[in-house]
Amino acid sequence: MDYSMLLSPMKIGNLEIKNRTVMTAAEFSMGQANGKPTEKLMDYYEERAKGGVGLIIAGICRVNDMYATSSFTQLAMSHDYHIEPMREFVGRIHRHGAKLGIQLHHPGRQGYASSVNSLPMILPLVEKKPEIMEMLYKATPTMMALEEKGICCKKAGVDLVELHAAHGYLIQQFLSPNTNHRKDEYGGSFDNRLRFISEIITGIKAACGKDYPLMVRLSADEMYDRIGKPGKGYDLEEGKRIAKRLEELGVDAIILRLL
Repeated sequence: MDYSMLLSPMKIGNLEIKNRTVMTAAEFSMGQANGKPTEKLMDYYEERAKGGVGLIIAGICRVNDMYATSSFTQLAMSHDYHIEPMREFVGRIHRHGAKLGIQLHHPGRQGYASSVNSLPMILPLVEKKPEIMEMLYKATPTMMALEEKGICCKKAGVDLVELHAAHGYLIQQFLSPNTNHRKDEYGGSFDNRLRFISEIITGIKAACGKDYPLMVRLSADEMYDRIGKPGKGYDLEEGKRIAKRLEELGVDAIILRLL
């Protein structure tokens, strides 16, 4: 089998990547309670960079400690004190010729009730009693099971950012007529439902420069017709319209997901 295309360089915006292998974002629950990466997390990703992956995207990275928490052990880019640890993370990936992206994420209605509003209280406790983290690590799988039922990146040298607009999280909540029942300028029509993500994209471009690489993970089809509920949510045709609008707004790459 000829792997020449897979191993050839590619570009996302102006970012040149040594090959076309991408490790997409996933949550491994190996961050610190304050959102900084642990040695274990950096070691894990560095081994993937050593293995030859061209682009690694680390997720789910919260943007707010109070209302955007999905796990006590996820990464964060919500404060300036995250910059230097992230810079170290970036350096460890770069030394093997790979690039590092960060997935910016807000869970919306899928945030953990046990976590939201409690993290600011947890942080000082962890600083005084680090052993508390062992309890939180053990609790994370349970909280993840419950979920199944129920701009400082550039300063740190991160190569690109990805917006999480899939899987029913906050941005997709605005995109879908199934979850967006707003009566103001952010709800109703197609254009209104895209207003939230459009303002995020233009804000990132304004803050980081129009050439800073930006990706979006997008649910392309909510697939309600597959379960006998046609007309609910949005289908593939509207998903394609959303993707086209994102391209017009300057998004450099889109990872399309079902659901």
